[in-house]
Amino acid sequence: MGTNLPNFDRAEYVQPSEYNITPDAPRESVDHAVFVKSIVFGLGAAAVGALIYGLVGMFVHIGYVGLLVGFMVGKAMMTASDDLGGRKYQITAAVITYFAICFATVLEIVFDAMRSGGEHTPALFLALVGVAAPFLRLAANLGSGLINGIILIVAIRGAWRVTAGTRTYEA
Repeated sequence: MGTNLPNFDRAEYVQPSEYNITPDAPRESVDHAVFVKSIVFGLGAAAVGALIYGLVGMFVHIGYVGLLVGFMVGKAMMTASDDLGGRKYQITAAVITYFAICFATVLEIVFDAMRSGGEHTPALFLALVGVAAPFLRLAANLGSGLINGIILIVAIRGAWRVTAGTRTYEA
């Protein structure tokens, strides 16, 4: 037998290798790509959800469909990221959900303008009205504004909870 056996009575330390023996997996680029894919899926779900919410709101006047929008956005983002969630996913889902629900108001304005044969409303004005829609509804009618506000908060909270994720990134 050789004499190159380790000595277990005394600890030996060596300098770290000058060569990187672990592969430099581009964690940031992989994470970024997954996050961007998640945003794209979330925006797609938001567009479909806003369309459903706007159509139901115009014809049936039921605002509870907004809860579905939050769930759809969160679930789409988690599907795209393979359940990789976290704070940035939650914040993004909350913002996307807010704008999706507000965009439904823009759909109602455009539909009413088309139905009445009125002039075209400038896009910037529609965007500003859409973003401020929950507050404008609250100012116009306190009762329905509060109900719509609560639905909006619960929808955002739903998207937040769904995008918490069940796992973390593993290289």
